[in-house]
Amino acid sequence: MEILMSDYQTVLNIIYSAQKEIAYCAPNISYEVAQALVERKKETGLSVTVFLEFTEKSYRGGFGDIAAFEELVNNGILVFNNQGYNIFCLIADEVGYFYFPHSRFHQEEGSSLDLFPMEPKQVKKIKLLFGMLDDESPEWDSLVDEIGIETIENVRYAFDVVGEKEQKTIVDSIKNDPPLKPEFSRSLEVYRAKFQFIELTFNGGNIIVKRIHLPPNALPFKDDIFKKNIEANLRLFDNLKEKEFLQPFLEVKKEVDQLREENTVYLKSRKKSLIVRNKKSAFEEKLKGIREKIVALKGGLINDLQNEIAKTRIAIQENLRNFLLANPPSELDELKDETLTIEIENICHQIMSKIRFPLAKHLLLDLDLKCQYYDITWEDLHNDTILEEMKQKELINEEDKTYISELAISAKPDI
Repeated sequence: MEILMSDYQTVLNIIYSAQKEIAYCAPNISYEVAQALVERKKETGLSVTVFLEFTEKSYRGGFGDIAAFEELVNNGILVFNNQGYNIFCLIADEVGYFYFPHSRFHQEEGSSLDLFPMEPKQVKKIKLLFGMLDDESPEWDSLVDEIGIETIENVRYAFDVVGEKEQKTIVDSIKNDPPLKPEFSRSLEVYRAKFQFIELTFNGGNIIVKRIHLPPNALPFKDDIFKKNIEANLRLFDNLKEKEFLQPFLEVKKEVDQLREENTVYLKSRKKSLIVRNKKSAFEEKLKGIREKIVALKGGLINDLQNEIAKTRIAIQENLRNFLLANPPSELDELKDETLTIEIENICHQIMSKIRFPLAKHLLLDLDLKCQYYDITWEDLHNDTILEEMKQKELINEEDKTYISELAISAKPDI
């Protein structure tokens, strides 16, 4: 047996060679192939079992037609969801082919050699996994021993008939928002190859302005003025920028800002930044260098930072004491001199014990430069505001903008 091309005529010949049963297992199925399976079933009454990845992702990824699924179901052909097991194949009676389909977005369907003939024993093994082999078959026991009962049960358990609720959800979604036509998706790939959205986040980089939170029940009495005074003084650090030990950290922050400014372009209309792909390699090399500096910084900052936290704790307690001495709460109206001072000290202690001051090592634990990339979508290129901003920022030219806009008009197929 030779390797075959999965063009429609070849697949049709395999289907029409079947006299007893057909198994079709693929990411999805075209309307033409579905029709052929329905016709063959009607003509001969043979058994037809179909396994598909029945998900929106499969359809939107360029595999199959939703109308094909409806054609199968409406004509009484069982469709199983084969998510999790990519055993793609086409079996007609005792002849089988492993199937390696491509998305129509990347290659015209049926244009490559992707039907690989199975050995007779392989056909029987696949049929056993699919529940198509009679347990009275003489090979049954030996095949079960070879495959393993646990594997057989796992595969069969994973294959569920697509339920009515699941059918309706996905069919409605695809019909209401049809997938892109392959020709537009291929054009979209050109622009995905040029640009990506990027999120560059300096986690923990806001140490300088970090504040301490006052727990809801921290105050032993209600006094709005007192509460506001405390909250106004809950900055974790004071004049940290001026500290000698923090200068390497501030230099790294500048490097991050410079990296972002030199390599990304912010799109206000999208609220995200773009990176030009031809800058990505140099960008990631610099990103790696900055991350290495951050790792080295962590150990050197812990002791000095903890010392500053201790100073802040003392300063906040002193501010509390001074404020209370100058503005004694009404609950202490009848107290004075040393007694008042003692009670104020007690109140300060109660409040301070409820404020959670972080450890420096915990503050630095999340210190990291994170980077995430996102592909440009059809919705992005279908948005005139985004295209106009990309043109203004010289990411595309007027010719690109016009071409994309015209292409987008016909991007969705008629269903």
